[in-house]
Amino acid sequence: MSGQMSIQELLEKGVYHYGLGEIDKAIEFWQEVLRLDPENETAGEYIEIETGRKPEARPREEVKEEKEEILEPVAEVTQDLPDAPALADKFVEGQLLIQHEDWGEAVKAFEAAHRFDPSFPLYWTYVALARARLMKATIEKAGGLNSVISLRVPLTELIGKKNFTQEEGFVLSLISGDITLEEVISLSPIPRFQTYSIIHALLDDGLLKMEERRP
Repeated sequence: MSGQMSIQELLEKGVYHYGLGEIDKAIEFWQEVLRLDPENETAGEYIEIETGRKPEARPREEVKEEKEEILEPVAEVTQDLPDAPALADKFVEGQLLIQHEDWGEAVKAFEAAHRFDPSFPLYWTYVALARARLMKATIEKAGGLNSVISLRVPLTELIGKKNFTQEEGFVLSLISGDITLEEVISLSPIPRFQTYSIIHALLDDGLLKMEERRP
């Protein structure tokens, strides 16, 4: 499988297939990374996220050691950057957030790390993985792409209770009660991931209702 692909290319290929929902294919690429580099933490973490093994509560000292292990490779490439401490903090924060399945906040943390140093490819790989997992979690939470999506309260009442961004307003305006999640995603005028992110947040807030489409 690997051919002339580097470890980084294999990791990114896995993320690409993960984003397409081709989970088994993604895991194959990450397993190939581990075959070539058995100590590759990134591939191991990707596989661990997908297999669903959740971390147990650990002693403070053990968590501290874990953070130091995460920081060590990051420090090597960021030590000369003026914002290196903040960058490292954001990367560690994202690592811990994905372990606890807080996908939205993990995306923000990795995006912040990427903004600090866009030349370091690992950061964008983590952004892509966290985004893909958020989209998958949204579909799972909704009960599938073919689930009909509706508001629990009328839009006029909802807007009166909460201030929404323009992008959130676009997505809310599409939710009519007779349209599926897949149709909302395809009709949304804003970027695909942003649409998923908004719907994910609305589901978390209990503002949306999902039902199976009747024949």
